[in-house]
Amino acid sequence: MRHSISLCRLLLAIPLIAALPLTAGAASFDCAKARTKLNRMICADPALSLLDSQVWDAFGARIAGASVVRYAHLRERHSAWRRQRGLFDRTVDALKEDYQRHLAWLNHPLLELEGRYEHDEDLAVQVEVDIDAPAHVSVQGHVRTSGMVRHTFAWVAAARGEPDNHVVSAGNAAQARAAVALHDGNVSFAPSFIGAPPAPVQGCQVEIAFGEDELTLITRGACGAAFAGSYRKRVATTAWVGQ
Repeated sequence: MRHSISLCRLLLAIPLIAALPLTAGAASFDCAKARTKLNRMICADPALSLLDSQVWDAFGARIAGASVVRYAHLRERHSAWRRQRGLFDRTVDALKEDYQRHLAWLNHPLLELEGRYEHDEDLAVQVEVDIDAPAHVSVQGHVRTSGMVRHTFAWVAAARGEPDNHVVSAGNAAQARAAVALHDGNVSFAPSFIGAPPAPVQGCQVEIAFGEDELTLITRGACGAAFAGSYRKRVATTAWVGQ
């Protein structure tokens, strides 16, 4: 008799279980404890809740076994994204697009190359991945003259890796846009110089070979400055300025 009562209770509970929201537990956090408007929006939409979980899993997979420098870079950029998601548009569609772009960044095959590489206090190379093109990165180099940064070369990966050679404003300087593809971990190109190069530029060719948290830069021809040498990736200490 006792077993029959228990079975009846179970059968009565099945419709109630089926009626529970599918999003419960699907997000990266406990939706039963969601207090903010953003978290409640995530829990209320099954697709957005799934994206939240996928982003969390992808971030965990990326930082697993990462070097100290790579971990610091990934944590800083991921934390910045979490603070900024939905800041300007909190519609469900806008949040989904935001999540999808961040997920594409986390899953980019060249993500370990991203970061700021420094040769000394005056020479630096900044690298970003192109989330619309898995074989492309953005490379930007600059020199610091009299305490002010003057860009001497810049390659910024265009959407879907398509060349975009127009010049756009970037503060007091200009910034040239073009796609750069990696082959066997190396890039080779003729840079488009912008700003005010410290010295004449003629027939400049640049090659960059990536290593473990470092890169080696080789120049041929007159490149306006002595960029050649080894660059070490810097541990992130300030907010990332990028795409």
